[in-house]
Amino acid sequence: MAKITMKVSVSMRETFDDFLLFKKSMGLSEKTLRTYKKHLTSIGKHLPIDNSMDSIEQKDLERMISSMRDVGLSANSIQSYTRTLKSFFSWCKEEGITNLSLSRYRAEETIKDTYIMPYFSIGGNG
Repeated sequence: MAKITMKVSVSMRETFDDFLLFKKSMGLSEKTLRTYKKHLTSIGKHLPIDNSMDSIEQKDLERMISSMRDVGLSANSIQSYTRTLKSFFSWCKEEGITNLSLSRYRAEETIKDTYIMPYFSIGGNG
């Protein structure tokens, strides 16, 4: 008789909670853990984090980044969020949860004008 197996898939949010527990056990600071949680909340505006892990595909990650750009998030914000997700997906891969990966987000760097400080003479004439 064939064995019946049941596949139980948890949401990305629940899996992320396990990731945070792991990170906490590795000694990450509470501030960093809070930042990761905030990142997940922000990511959730662009990626369905309540969907099961096995339903998330690479194209969903591409749509997420596109959505972040469309709403005008800064390159630094997108880089921070993708850095957090990259770490999360690396952990997931080690745990055998998913093979998804995320490349480092690269955007055009904006070059800011140099600030010119006015010249002041000290103890001078005038």
